[in-house]
Amino acid sequence: MNYIYIDTSGKRLVLGYYENFTLRGSVIIPSFKDINEKLVENFDFMLNNINIDLHKVDSFLVNIGPGSFTGVRIGVSFLQGVCMGLGKPCFGITAFDVAALSLDRQHVTIAIKLIGKHYGVKEFDFINGKYSECMNVTKDELKSFSELHIIDEGLNPLEGMSSSKFTEFITEAIPFYMRKSEAEINFDKGCNLN
Repeated sequence: MNYIYIDTSGKRLVLGYYENFTLRGSVIIPSFKDINEKLVENFDFMLNNINIDLHKVDSFLVNIGPGSFTGVRIGVSFLQGVCMGLGKPCFGITAFDVAALSLDRQHVTIAIKLIGKHYGVKEFDFINGKYSECMNVTKDELKSFSELHIIDEGLNPLEGMSSSKFTEFITEAIPFYMRKSEAEINFDKGCNLN
């Protein structure tokens, strides 16, 4: 099995190519406001450097969030377009799941800072195969969780995607948000939908 993973959900562009759960090529570069410009260029750069025929890639995975609203949409739409053109499957995986797999602990609670004073939280018990639903909590409520890890940019998501366990967390390649964007909130207000 070989696959490509793309993460445009944060302040870095992360690309990885794997063969049998082993990372064979990658790109990790700082990128936030220009991620749309850097994605195609670095995707091609990675493929050319590892000399891989895109048609021979079995599947494609994208980090569906939560994270930057625009960044998540860019990664998802780019990969859906590539997959549609190739007739290949496109899958999603949340930032929670990638982080938990990257930390490689038996028990861990992952927290992701959201806009405002809230955090997204998900608990993982890999021993018993039990995972909580995603929760929206305040900073004060974080204290009630054990084995807490707040995601930062220092975590290498490519490590989590080397784990065969990631297949348990695959979902549709549809952006996953813990709350509406400011644009969606303002649109709803303008349409009197609130």
